[in-house]
Amino acid sequence: MPDRYLYGITAIASFIIIISLARKRWGWLILLIVMLFLVINIFKGPLEVLKDPINISDDSQKTAERSIPMVENNIDVLIGKEQISKREKIAVLTALKPYGGITPQANDYRFFLRTKGYQCLDVPDYSKADLLIMFIEDPDFDWEEWRSWEIDQFREKELRSITTVDKTRIVVFDKEE
Repeated sequence: MPDRYLYGITAIASFIIIISLARKRWGWLILLIVMLFLVINIFKGPLEVLKDPINISDDSQKTAERSIPMVENNIDVLIGKEQISKREKIAVLTALKPYGGITPQANDYRFFLRTKGYQCLDVPDYSKADLLIMFIEDPDFDWEEWRSWEIDQFREKELRSITTVDKTRIVVFDKEE
């Protein structure tokens, strides 16, 4: 993630280069060729299929196994088993295999819970949550040893339930009083 700090510098450098080229007669030609190349690459075809960064040589896992129906199904099973109520404030985390680790914000799960009327908190408010729900999509991920800032905000927790839906383990914690 440290590369994101370079975005601003890259944008400024690009702007300076474009302005410099635009002032020259041949510069316009160079800019036109670069823009044409970029447009062709955009419309050339769909983006390449993501490979598992942990096991790039394994061609059997070229795509992420996630889909909108899968995420929504996980939420429906959790709600159907009456593991959560609409009165409780919920913090949500996710561990994803295809991306090589955790994605703690879990925006997709938070979205579906909110559309179904549940109180999912934003990450900065996790300290106010009554429940912590972990969606573990990586079967090899050691969720019992998982430590992160988001989990620390929830503070002490007590296991409420563990549910498995297809390849996803859903772990629900209550906040210890």
